[in-house]
Amino acid sequence: MKFHKTLVLLISLACVVSCQKKENKIQTPTLSLDSLKINIPVINVDVEPEDEGREQPEWAKNAVIYEVNVRQFSKEGTLKAVTQQLNRIKDLGADVVWLMPIYPIGKKGRKGELGSYYAIRDYKKINPAFGKEEDLKVLVDSAHALGMKVLLDWVANHTSPDHVWAKANKDFYVLDSAGQKPIKPLGTDWDDVIQLNYSNPQMQDSMISVMQYWVKKFDIDGYRCDVAEMVPMSFWKRARAQLDSIKNIFMLAEGEKPELYEAFNATYAFAFKDTILDIARGKKDFNAVYEYFKNTIEKSKPNDLKLYFTTNHDENSWNYTEQEMFGENYKNFTILTYAMASIPLIYNGQEAGLDKRLDFFNKDVIRWGNYRNYAFFHQINTLHNQNPVMWNNGRPASFEVIKADRNTFQFIRSKDRQVLAFLQNYSDKPQYVAKISLNGLNTKINLLNNQPIPEDNRGIEIPPHQTIIIGQEN
Repeated sequence: MKFHKTLVLLISLACVVSCQKKENKIQTPTLSLDSLKINIPVINVDVEPEDEGREQPEWAKNAVIYEVNVRQFSKEGTLKAVTQQLNRIKDLGADVVWLMPIYPIGKKGRKGELGSYYAIRDYKKINPAFGKEEDLKVLVDSAHALGMKVLLDWVANHTSPDHVWAKANKDFYVLDSAGQKPIKPLGTDWDDVIQLNYSNPQMQDSMISVMQYWVKKFDIDGYRCDVAEMVPMSFWKRARAQLDSIKNIFMLAEGEKPELYEAFNATYAFAFKDTILDIARGKKDFNAVYEYFKNTIEKSKPNDLKLYFTTNHDENSWNYTEQEMFGENYKNFTILTYAMASIPLIYNGQEAGLDKRLDFFNKDVIRWGNYRNYAFFHQINTLHNQNPVMWNNGRPASFEVIKADRNTFQFIRSKDRQVLAFLQNYSDKPQYVAKISLNGLNTKINLLNNQPIPEDNRGIEIPPHQTIIIGQEN
C-alpha cells in the first residue's frame, strides 16, 4: 500500500482531486473565496493488487462487533438471557456477537467469589452457571437466523492450575527451574493461571483439537484470541489452516503486531485508543489522529482490519469507564472509532450509558435502565451500514483534515465519489465551520440525528461536545 499526501484539495460534488506532494506537516485550512480551494492535509490510498493481504469475508467490510460479558449481561447471567436479547442487539446495528469465555473457571487460585473468565478449567465444557450445550447451540442458531455471526473468546496462552490437562499432562506446561511446578505467565501477576508449553507438539495438537470442537459441534464463526502475541505465530498459522478446513472462520487477535495478519483477519487498534486518551487528557491535539491514520496506512495492507474501541471488558474493569476517560466527549470519541473505517466495537452496556466499572471476579449486573444511548448507537450504526466511506473493503477512504486542534476536529472521508464530513466540537462552547469549505455537501441536515443544522453568519454551528455529520447533496 502506498501513501500519498496532497496539500491542495478542491471539494465539490465530484469529490476530491489531488495535485502535488508536499512535506508531511499538518496545516489548518486557509480559504480562498475566488478559487474555493482549501489547503488541507489529505491521505489518499493507492492499492497494490499484488499484496492486498488476507482475503476478508464479504460481511466483514462493514461489521460491528458487540462484546457480551455473559455473567454481567443479565441478572440470570446465562446464555439463554443473551439469546433473548439478540433481536435488540441486531436492531442496535451489531452484526457479530463476541462472547467472553464461557468455559468452566478454575477453583485453584481463584480470584474473588466467581473467578476470572480467563482462568479456564476445561476447554471442552460450558460453565454450568452460564447454561448447557443446547443453550449455546440455540444462541448460535438464533444469531445465524438473524444474519449475525458468533465469536467465542479463546485463551490459548494459559489455563487455570486445576485444568484437566494439568494432572495428566504436566509437560503441557512451562515448569519451574526444578522441573516440578507449572509457572504463571512470565512478566505478569496472573496468579490464577499457569503457562502452556508451546514447545510441546502434543500440546499444540490438543489445543487445535479443542478449537476445532466448537466449530464442528456448534457452528461458531470464529474466535477472539486473548493475548495473541504471547502465543507463537507458528501455532496460530497451523491452527488457522486446520480451522479453515472445517469452514471459513474469522479470527480476531488481541494484539497489534503486523505479523498477526498471517493468521488473523483483524487486530486491536491499541495505539488508536492510547492516542485518543492522550487527547482527552490534554497531552495531544487532534493532529495526532491524522498522524495515527497516516502511520497505519503506511504499515498496512489494503485488507488489514483493525478493531476500534473506546472501551471493552479490560478497559472498563481495570482502567476507567468511558465517562471517566473521555468526560462529556465520550460520544464524540465513539464516533471517531466508526470514522476510522474498519471494525467498531460496542461493549455491552454502552448503549445504556454504562458508567460504572464492572467487577471482574464477582457478580455485578449492568444497569440497563432505559437504554439512554440506544438511539445514538442505532443511528451511528445505521449510518455506518449504509455508507461505504465508513467501510474497509479493500481500500479505506481518503482522510482529509479541515481543522484539528485541542477543541475541534473537522475532517472529510471520501471514496468512490462518496463523501462524509465529520464536524466535531470537543469544547464547552459552540464552534463554527465555514460553509465554503463544504461545497457540494448538504449542510442542512445532520445525518447523525436527522435534525436541521444551526448556522449564522459565522458558518455552521457545532454545539458543545457534539458531532455533525453531513453528506452529499442529492
